[in-house]
Amino acid sequence: DFERVGGMGGRELQNEAEVADFLCAFLHTSALRDSALSRLQDIAAWWKEQEQYAFYASSLLLAYDTQKNTECKITMIDFTHAEQISEKSQDLSGYDVGLDNLLRIITGLAP
Repeated sequence: DFERVGGMGGRELQNEAEVADFLCAFLHTSALRDSALSRLQDIAAWWKEQEQYAFYASSLLLAYDTQKNTECKITMIDFTHAEQISEKSQDLSGYDVGLDNLLRIITGLAP
């Protein structure tokens, strides 16, 4: 069974506890949690270094093969509101805050 969450007709998650519960159910194996955490760390490291773009209202797509349940792939999507910047201080998107929160939540999921 699939559950749609967020915009476009999905169920809205109201608080951090609901986000954590949803991610715990979605990343239901330690392999999925570990791979998601690793990929998010890669994205966060890239984000901290890049100084060319600010992404507003962008998203992260999390997906995995339900037959294997071993690797979560995470991709940045929705670049409609990307803005070219000349230095990091011009980035007011809050993308780094969202990444940090997601990293913290996934790190805190029960094994």
